[in-house]
Amino acid sequence: MATKKRTPKRTVRSSQSHNPLGILETDYSRWQNLYEQQPAEVRQFLEVQAQTLANTLTLSARQAWFFLPQFVASEKDGQLLSISESKREHKLGNRLDRLFRRPAILLLRNRLDELEAGTDEAVALSAGLTRYATGIQLVHHTLPSGQTVTYRPLAGEEIPTIPNGAATRRKKPYAQRFFMPEWVALDAEDSLLVPTSKEAERIIAQMEHYFSVLHMSVRLAPYMVADPEYQRRRTGILGQLINQGRALAWFQTRAIIDLIRKRADQGALNRGLSLSLPYFDDQTLELRTLQFQIIPPGRIMFLLGFVARACRNEQAKVAQDTRLNASTRNHLLGELRLLENAFETPKE
Repeated sequence: MATKKRTPKRTVRSSQSHNPLGILETDYSRWQNLYEQQPAEVRQFLEVQAQTLANTLTLSARQAWFFLPQFVASEKDGQLLSISESKREHKLGNRLDRLFRRPAILLLRNRLDELEAGTDEAVALSAGLTRYATGIQLVHHTLPSGQTVTYRPLAGEEIPTIPNGAATRRKKPYAQRFFMPEWVALDAEDSLLVPTSKEAERIIAQMEHYFSVLHMSVRLAPYMVADPEYQRRRTGILGQLINQGRALAWFQTRAIIDLIRKRADQGALNRGLSLSLPYFDDQTLELRTLQFQIIPPGRIMFLLGFVARACRNEQAKVAQDTRLNASTRNHLLGELRLLENAFETPKE
């Protein structure tokens, strides 16, 4: 008798198990749908709580309060579930939290985690809705909306930072190619579009704050990365921040060159010289400085070639510095080469 050949069973695995973004997209859709299914008065209540929490978080406060709604619609059948009065009010930030300077975003996230992990379905659901509403508030309503833009990356880089497309207005055409035109402080030639370097630094700080608020929303609700508006704003501000941060560093580097030449002509550099070279770190997203010595303190006759030699030495160190990523390293090496070439002499 012939035996029946068995067909081996194939194990079907969800593609989402290998796709973290897919999991986050599912979470985002779930909470978005749950929020939209809530009665209008519940959504309005959650929006007010989200506004209060978002203001607290962006001001870096050490204390916060929030309330859960009186009732929420069940995820299963839409039935209204009531929340007892004793479980509605929540205060964040005790004396120890203030002593150790624990940020409100951490306190809020931990409290919501605790509430969502509890056995009370109404409390857990309302905590999740509070998290979602606050994340949406941080991304959609706390920050300027900016304009939709397209950037391209520099050769060999991954993050798009160079604006594309022709300008749509005659006034400040370069600025109009960016996400936030009013926050463009330097042009394509690294020249100031604002009165002073300090004003440019203030604008850079505004962009850093903008990005930190976006990051805050993801710290609170990781699934916010799946929000299309989050992605649009993140792409827009990230490219502009890196572009303008680097441009300011280049501007300040050229200012250092001019200052060294001026002081050398005055004979004011014969008692030693150290430099603080600004550069933009696109990992930490901040302006930083590279400290190095040209000549030690003392009565040493200054020669311009000393700067070129010191810059060559620093290039060798930076090239081996594993703390810097490739794009930041190339940016910093470019500035050092600019300094070296500016003070290179035939004898060097």
